Amino acid sequence: MTRRLVRVSVLVIIALLLAAPRARADERSSYSPAIETDLGRIQSYMVKRVLAEQAAAKSKDIYYLSGPVSSGGKGSLPANLRYGWDVTQRLRQSGKVVISPFEVESVLRMPQTKVDADLRSAVNRAKHWPHSVFMELWARVLTDPMLRPHVKGMVALPDAGSSTGAVQEDAWFKRWNLPIYRFYERGDGKFRLRKQRYDSTLSLVEHTLLKPTTADMVRREARWARKKKVRAMVVRPEMMGVIGNVLKHSPTIPTSVIGFPTAKFKQAGVDWQRVPTMNKIADAKRAIDGIASVGGKQLELDMIIDVHMLKRARQAELGGHQARAKQLYAGVKRDIDVVIAGAKKLAKSRGVDVNVKVIVETSQLDEPLLRKAAEIVRDTRALAIKTSTGYGPRGATQRDIQIMRDVVGHTKLIKASGGVDGPKLPRLRRSGAHLFGMSGTRDLHRSLRGLQPRRSGRSKGGY
Repeated sequence: MTRRLVRVSVLVIIALLLAAPRARADERSSYSPAIETDLGRIQSYMVKRVLAEQAAAKSKDIYYLSGPVSSGGKGSLPANLRYGWDVTQRLRQSGKVVISPFEVESVLRMPQTKVDADLRSAVNRAKHWPHSVFMELWARVLTDPMLRPHVKGMVALPDAGSSTGAVQEDAWFKRWNLPIYRFYERGDGKFRLRKQRYDSTLSLVEHTLLKPTTADMVRREARWARKKKVRAMVVRPEMMGVIGNVLKHSPTIPTSVIGFPTAKFKQAGVDWQRVPTMNKIADAKRAIDGIASVGGKQLELDMIIDVHMLKRARQAELGGHQARAKQLYAGVKRDIDVVIAGAKKLAKSRGVDVNVKVIVETSQLDEPLLRKAAEIVRDTRALAIKTSTGYGPRGATQRDIQIMRDVVGHTKLIKASGGVDGPKLPRLRRSGAHLFGMSGTRDLHRSLRGLQPRRSGRSKGGY
């Protein structure tokens, strides 16, 4: 009897140990089992290929080639593919070990006998993946435990900086505090890599000025943001022409909020939840027109998710009305899709590149609803998911960031905003945030230089 109990106990322990890794793997991503299997096969192939390249090369240092597939600066997609493949080979000939998006495509060019049938099938299915899944693939390869210690930087092709993928990759390497090099043709068949200089903290900060203010004050803050090379300057749509004129020749990205509360600050918790989709599109149009009118070529938009509909969907779900909940959740996603599609179409007609970040207002959501909101954003064309407007009862927390990271993985950037300051920023960064919205950027800059802030506390309604 005792032996039987011991045997059963051992079997239970083994079963628990075997189940534990599966649970952790499930927490890593919300993809379907089929996509996870294909991701694993392609990642394994990529890692083995890079390790083999390291073994044959004199240098073990690894460089990532950024953004050539969708926007390599050569016009059509086939031309971009050819150019990116050519640059990959030239970098290798110079002695560098390269991780390139073209590695997956190259599998299809190999003889059938040299490629595992399952891998070839996985690559064929990957052709139908959304862009976000490819971003997850590259991030997993770069952070693979066998490769990550040897990753030394990113090489960015000309004119690739404003595509969604290139912006995400840029934020990855800045968050990891790794060098970014710009690829330049010399005209004699040779090339050079120019190291991009950036502040490892300010290059991830979006300087925010949302309070009612004057054009002169906005212009002054934009000049300061340009001088310090912060990542972005965030204002209301009516001020986009002002900052666009100041920032159009700088790396600082003009950014506008859309669908934000205006004068009724005390009722903000109610008002901003029910902003109609068409109002958000109208704000986006005003921002795009403002940038285009001064010759700007790039901007970002921070839109608010339909919190009101999101909470109604949750209530329906808890009440057992699953069909109604599904319909409402679909409405939340449709609101985001319509705004992004409308903004991109209008921006393209005005010669402007636009990316959209989606604010989920974490202070209004419990954990299950935050996870659902993150799932919705993950399945859209948004560049990033963002925590807060700065008008809620609390700002970003480490737990918020961890939940978002669990759901979106590497498919979206994560922006922390609301109550972010110098002491809090490193903790949010370690939790997985890539970008940081704050109105106290000047104080942060002083603290980075070892100086005392001139003022304390965050601005009301200003992140």
